[in-house]
Amino acid sequence: MTRFFYRWSALVIFLLVGLGMVMPWSHAGANLDPRKDKIVNKLDSIVLKRIEFDETPLKNVIEYLIAQSRAEDPSGDGVNILLKFDPEKMKDSAKALTVSMNLRNVTLKQAIKFLTQVTDLRYKIEADCVLIGTVADFPGGRTETRIFRVAPGAFPSEVERTPESSFGEKSFGPQK
Repeated sequence: MTRFFYRWSALVIFLLVGLGMVMPWSHAGANLDPRKDKIVNKLDSIVLKRIEFDETPLKNVIEYLIAQSRAEDPSGDGVNILLKFDPEKMKDSAKALTVSMNLRNVTLKQAIKFLTQVTDLRYKIEADCVLIGTVADFPGGRTETRIFRVAPGAFPSEVERTPESSFGEKSFGPQK
């Protein structure tokens, strides 16, 4: 009976995904805002042929990325990239003020990712722009959601109490 249920449920899910009524696993929790999807698609489709910076101020790097996004975008709109902080106020940290990168054939999204990694900054994709800021600007740090399929019965549903351990604590383990 269980095997029958799983076969039919897999078929129903396959049909619903094919009809566009539900999203496949890889897109679970994806953006539901079409404006945000549009900017994500642009970030993934705009390819920058060459990026070379040697101790270049961060503001200049951002201006270059905006200009290149407009030049490479077929619609000419490009992607807005905004800094949530003033780099001039971070004079203590030379690493955050200047950028040294040498990249070839990367998407705009990859370029922003690498830029934020080398400057120890964070980025967030909004509906109308990409925000770049410090860790304090984006509380909660970097969050990544992953979904894994687990076979039924992979985890025991009941636990039993085992004899006390040598430290006098009770330990728990799966039933045998």
